[in-house]
Amino acid sequence: MPHPSDYLAAFDKPPFLFAVTGARALPGPPLVALMTELDGTESANKSVLSRMVDWGHLAVERSGRVGVYRLDGTLREDYEAIAARRRPDPWDGRLHALLLDPDGVDSVERERFRSAAVRHGYRVLQPGLLIGARDASAPLVGWVRDLGATAFWMDADAARLRALVARAWQLEDLGQRYTEAVAHGRRVVADADGSPGPDALRLLHRATRPVTELSVRTRGLPAELLPDDWPLAELRDFLDDAYTRLGPDASAYARAVVADSPHATLARWRPERVLG
Repeated sequence: MPHPSDYLAAFDKPPFLFAVTGARALPGPPLVALMTELDGTESANKSVLSRMVDWGHLAVERSGRVGVYRLDGTLREDYEAIAARRRPDPWDGRLHALLLDPDGVDSVERERFRSAAVRHGYRVLQPGLLIGARDASAPLVGWVRDLGATAFWMDADAARLRALVARAWQLEDLGQRYTEAVAHGRRVVADADGSPGPDALRLLHRATRPVTELSVRTRGLPAELLPDDWPLAELRDFLDDAYTRLGPDASAYARAVVADSPHATLARWRPERVLG
């Protein structure tokens, strides 16, 4: 079973719909209806919401028998950064590391620690050693203390540190996948001119889903640690084009689905649209 640090494809549907609608909170019934428009069944998408709440990706409040959902945790941070095209802070020239004796800790606790660290931006370099582009260990202090882990800075020449990041994040493979995902997305968008609202919503999701997944997997990496041929500009150009061409119709349709719901008054909106 995947652990909470893994990116599951189904998890992208709620953030995508929050972005397209410009909502801060959405009631469950129209949210599930829109998720089912994208793919899956109603029951499967209800399960997705339940799992995302369990893993800390969504927060839910009850209004009678209706749940009202908000993005939460690192997933909210990831998608807001992607939506705002926000660049990571400049790199300070060193890596932060977490070291845990892989033989001295119960395997279940070790996996929980690893999962928590990965959710906060670290990646496994070798068994028991995780590295990050910056010190993101504050939420992990309890883990570090209880498991006897060590937090420290790794200083070396920039080329060496970049090589370690490339290995831990598997950047060569991810860069190739980025290029393929952008090419796929452009083909979907090119064939989508004039699509009505429901189709625009589905096509926008289909076009952007692969690059969104890859963006989440590389979140927090400053440009200084990415390969020189990293297709970042290509990615941004593609997203701008996709949301310019399909975003308005997709957004209008998704907001209409929410507005037509008997629970529409439970939705909460951003002052400005995030996407679309």
